[in-house]
Amino acid sequence: MRILLTAFERAQAVYGPIDRWYIEDYEKFRKRFSERLTEFMKISKDNGDYSYILADGTLIGDLNYSASTNFGQPFEYDSNWRGVIEVDIDGKNKGKNQLGTDIFVFDVITDGIFPEQLLDESQCFAHGYCTRWVIENENMDYLKAGSDGKCPNGVQLSWTQTSCK
Repeated sequence: MRILLTAFERAQAVYGPIDRWYIEDYEKFRKRFSERLTEFMKISKDNGDYSYILADGTLIGDLNYSASTNFGQPFEYDSNWRGVIEVDIDGKNKGKNQLGTDIFVFDVITDGIFPEQLLDESQCFAHGYCTRWVIENENMDYLKAGSDGKCPNGVQLSWTQTSCK
């Protein structure tokens, strides 16, 4: 996360706020976004299609920009305009390559890069969208719990009960 945040901050310092990077053509914008962000990362390999391996072995994949509505409108017209970055912390050839285990998703909005913003922790337990959980709670206890968030010892995980202990 720190690598992404630092790269994003440095890119914005050089190129201005992300809303000024906008290009109406999706592929051109995706290329610009990728080039500007990766300029400030230590890339050991460019896998093509906006996927990179960092010097520490982390895979930054699917580095892209997407919007849920009205793509083609600049930021000031579309509050849903955001990017998505998938990070595989141990690379694609190691680990389980599973969302919430070694793959984590970050949202890109005008204010920065953030763990995906899910309101309901059950989306972590049942579906693996756990980036916010790991960042905020500094643990991966949800891996010990079932898809309902219940730990083997009976403790029910939630945003207030963040550990199986």
